[in-house]
Amino acid sequence: MSPNRQTLCIICLSALLVAGYAIFARVAPWRAKLAETNFQANLIRLQAFLFDPQPRAVLVGSSISGRLLPDYFDKTQLAPMANLGLDGSSALFGLDLTLTRPPQVVIVEVNTLLKQPDANDQLLAATIHSPSFRLSGYLPILRAQSRPSSMLYSWLKLRRNNPAAISPDVPPAAPPTSAFSLQPSALPHSAPTIPSPSSEASYAATRDRLRAQIQALRTRGCHIVLVRLPAGHQSASDNQATHDFCDNLAQEFNLRQLDLGAELSSRGRPISYTDGMHLTPSSAREASRLLAELLAND
Repeated sequence: MSPNRQTLCIICLSALLVAGYAIFARVAPWRAKLAETNFQANLIRLQAFLFDPQPRAVLVGSSISGRLLPDYFDKTQLAPMANLGLDGSSALFGLDLTLTRPPQVVIVEVNTLLKQPDANDQLLAATIHSPSFRLSGYLPILRAQSRPSSMLYSWLKLRRNNPAAISPDVPPAAPPTSAFSLQPSALPHSAPTIPSPSSEASYAATRDRLRAQIQALRTRGCHIVLVRLPAGHQSASDNQATHDFCDNLAQEFNLRQLDLGAELSSRGRPISYTDGMHLTPSSAREASRLLAELLAND
């Protein structure tokens, strides 16, 4: 076979493989909901919000709220739900995106509300405006949820987190330590931080920007709810400045506030964490169900 013919065969075979995978990615009954890196996990959430049909509600915040997967809200009045709980970010960045596609309900995680923009937010903003990201809105095969490695990771992770789905007759065993879990003493590098009381005065610009975002969303008819999510030791380290600011926001804009950790505890529902901060899948499901119940009549 001549070199030119070999080249043509390789090109044709590659095109067939790409086309075949594109069809598979479109018709496959599953998509990656989780990813092996924080960045890819953020891409899945960003692309779902920007490219999927308009959601009824969006949850905006950090990796703390990122554990409440949209599927957990299926068959509730909040569905379809989008999640902009971005690893290493905060509601400040997510609210800017929400303004581009305002839903009926905006749920704002207040745990890291005063976290200032940083390099992670700059990277996400640059990625959203990149040609490859925009192209993925037209070609689903390019979306993060269609990456083979993420699809495999998500499948393995979800099976591990939900052993009952594998064999209903076998009681779930205690999960072993693996690459998919963190020891309670080990914090993920994406763990969000909040300002300390001593530096609170430097956050005036952040507070003003949040007020402007909320006002803009209200002008567009959005129903906004402030929610404090259970976050283990991070909840214990919340400073008074964050509490006071949330109280002021609620009073200024007549917003409802919810403490989901307190609501779960008052109902006797146990709360568990993977690393001392982020909810385990079972607790995240419980938190999602309760949040939907509490907002059902709003």
